[in-house]
Amino acid sequence: MSAVDPVPVLRVRELSVAYRVRRRTVPAVRGVSFDVHRGEVVAVVGESGSGKTTTAGAVTGLLPATASVSAGTVELGGQDITGWSDTRMETVRGARIGLVPQDPTVSLNPTKRIGEQIAEVLRIHGRADRRAAAAAAVEILRHSGFRDPERRAAQYPHELSGGMRQRVLIGIATACSPELLIADEPTSALDVTVQRTVLDQLAATAARTGSATLLVTHDLGVAGERADRILVMRDGRIVEQGPVDEVLGEPRDPYTRQLIAAAPSTRSPRLRAAGAVATGPGAPAGPVRPGEPPAVRIDRLTKDYPAGGRRAVFRAVDDVSLTIAPGTTFALVGESGSGKSTVARCVARLVEASTGSVELFGRDVTRLAGAELRRLRARVQLVHQNPFAALNPRLDVQRIIADPLRAFRTGDRRHRATAVAELLDDVGLPRSFGTRRPAELSGGQRQRVAIARAVALRPDLLVLDEPVSALDVSVQAQVLQLLVDLQARLGLTYLLISHDLGVVAQASDTVGVMAGGRLVETGPTAEVYRNPSSEHTRALLDAIPGRRTAGGSTR
Repeated sequence: MSAVDPVPVLRVRELSVAYRVRRRTVPAVRGVSFDVHRGEVVAVVGESGSGKTTTAGAVTGLLPATASVSAGTVELGGQDITGWSDTRMETVRGARIGLVPQDPTVSLNPTKRIGEQIAEVLRIHGRADRRAAAAAAVEILRHSGFRDPERRAAQYPHELSGGMRQRVLIGIATACSPELLIADEPTSALDVTVQRTVLDQLAATAARTGSATLLVTHDLGVAGERADRILVMRDGRIVEQGPVDEVLGEPRDPYTRQLIAAAPSTRSPRLRAAGAVATGPGAPAGPVRPGEPPAVRIDRLTKDYPAGGRRAVFRAVDDVSLTIAPGTTFALVGESGSGKSTVARCVARLVEASTGSVELFGRDVTRLAGAELRRLRARVQLVHQNPFAALNPRLDVQRIIADPLRAFRTGDRRHRATAVAELLDDVGLPRSFGTRRPAELSGGQRQRVAIARAVALRPDLLVLDEPVSALDVSVQAQVLQLLVDLQARLGLTYLLISHDLGVVAQASDTVGVMAGGRLVETGPTAEVYRNPSSEHTRALLDAIPGRRTAGGSTR
């Protein structure tokens, strides 16, 4: 932050925002005040519903139609922009305020090439004509760390990884060298090494342009490592703010202390089911039954995809073998593109293996088809990363949870209604939630509904694909504890796919590390974290952000 910068880039004073919900007004932001100066990074942290994203929306003029600023002011470079029309704000967004949204999958136009989407921002704001904008787009990609920017500029979003798409969004947001950069959960869906690359790009861009940065995040590790100051929000109010070391090292507010305590780290102990007694750092969470076959046995699994040309193939999974004991959790970790999700899809038989075999509870399911494959679906269920996308928005909760029961003709209507009520109890939701739709639930509540649906048929194996990556730390902790409790009560086996090594430490008994389609290391989670044998595992652990979190402890 510059010492000769008396006028902050962003000044927010007594900001209040309210939503209109069913003929009543619900306050979302209440009297929030803060500044962000040139060259400064200010992180806004808090749980889902704390008001942090609504605050950012008020600054950019991108609030939903049901929301409005009810009090206070927003100044950009000393100019009051509160209440500006959308047409007038369009002259500011992209030019003076750059926005990096959370989800790169839905934030880029799938029908336009990458270069065109970057060049469009320059043309709209009169920074370049068509030819100059196209050349500038290539240079922006070069500054964004792409080794072959000309080729990337000609590609479409689906041809890039999640991390690459996020770097493109940063390029778009900073193309006009804005005064203020707002990054809304820019790395929540990325693995740690890609996360570090994206955050490094954000920092380098801000340093080059001198822009102020408002970083909205639920990841205290990211906030602790990348911000100069932190604002902690709860129920629409700022409950604590100050320098990073002060807020995270010596938090004054009980809520801040609660957030820090809930944040997972590689030093977090393995979660135990309610009432369970730990017998050691690597003890399985569920019952191990002697004499039983493994829940999952994968032997020399490979998966190839066509890669253009007559015979060219891309090997996504290369000679992977692993075993999962019944009632335990095996976590697969690795960078984007490492092959971990492809292994999970092969286990769930969503894709067919090219070679090798997958056995579930002693039976080879690699080539199952027809009625046998359908029966397998009842024994293996999935919990997806994004619960909002995984739930039908037109159905209420009771219909969503009952869907598997209807599909497999389990019981009559009365039996299914009773089962749904019990499943809501199992996942800690009030039975009255049965009549709600997904849009009326928080992220954590939606994930609980997704878990209830997944266990409705009492499966043997759950494939958990990044089940808490979209949740804030306190809700994340609740959902992880729920999964552990259900595992102990129902005897479930979990295959957990995650890029969050802190979550893996809390929720898994065994971990496998993947790189380039191969399994480079496997073993008890605590042991692998304590003494990694693979250079790649050490690189993953070294890339974890937040070494200043909680007074200097390492995530």
